[in-house]
Order: sequence, then C-alpha cells, then structure tokens
Amino acid sequence: MKTSHFIKVIHRLILISAVMIVTSPNCTSIQITDKEIGDKNSLNKVLIVSEKDGFKDPVISKIIDMLKKDGDYLLISKLKNINDNITKKYGAVVIVNSVKQGQKGRSVKVFLSEQEQKKIILFNAVGPEYWKSNVNKTEVDNSGKIANTIVAKVRLLLSR
Repeated sequence: MKTSHFIKVIHRLILISAVMIVTSPNCTSIQITDKEIGDKNSLNKVLIVSEKDGFKDPVISKIIDMLKKDGDYLLISKLKNINDNITKKYGAVVIVNSVKQGQKGRSVKVFLSEQEQKKIILFNAVGPEYWKSNVNKTEVDNSGKIANTIVAKVRLLLSR
C-alpha cells in the first residue's frame, strides 16, 4: 500500500477535534453496555464511547487490548451526551463515530469546555467494514494500523 494512500485513509478515519458528532438514526449498529476494564485507581484512565460492540469491531478490540496491556483503566460506553463532568475523570476520550458513507450522524453530542476538548480523539468509522481497503484488487486489513495510530494519540494525551 502506498504511504500517501494510507495517509489519506487515516486522515479520513481519524480526526482530532471536539465537534458535535452525529450518527444517522438509519445506521444499524450493535449496542454495547458500559464495561469497565482494569483498576479504577490507575493513573491512566481512558473513556471509549462507541455505538459498536467494541469486542466485535476489530479496531476497537485492538485498542482495548493494547491499552489493557499497559494497565490503563478503560470504560467502554455508549454514552449519548458527553460533558465536562464525565470527561474530567479521564486522561483521554476516544469517540468512535459510526456512519454510513456520505451520511452525517446524530446521536453522540459533545458539550465540552476548551480544556476538556483537548482530550478528545474522534474516530469516524465509515461503512460496516471500514478497516478494509482494496489495494491492487486485494483486500487489506488495516485494523492494526488504525488501532496503533489511535493508541499512539491516547498515549500522547496520557503523557501530558
């Protein structure tokens, strides 16, 4: 895979910003319930907000595995409204925004102060198998590369 193509894919999938996120009500996704992993007393706490089942989505699953190995405390949640009262407990907040190609979403809304916005890693998952790409008519699994990029951003936030 050419580096420029990979960079374009990553740029499309990962945005670091605080925005109002919207997910189409027509998107079908598996709902997850809140799940805690690790020690609540850990210095490194990460909130992962997703409509997708984090343990069935290969990118989210890899992110969870990598952060769990580091001893981080993780809360995987399907929160619909994220505000300062929630985010102040975490060093990083990963928001997985699931949308169909060409659609904007509507379900997760972010209302944060400027300080708390700096903790957001927004990951737009476009399409049901967004982690796959076709290179020379061959299907390529990019889930590891995408997860590594997101985890690197989480680690950077946690190191501040």
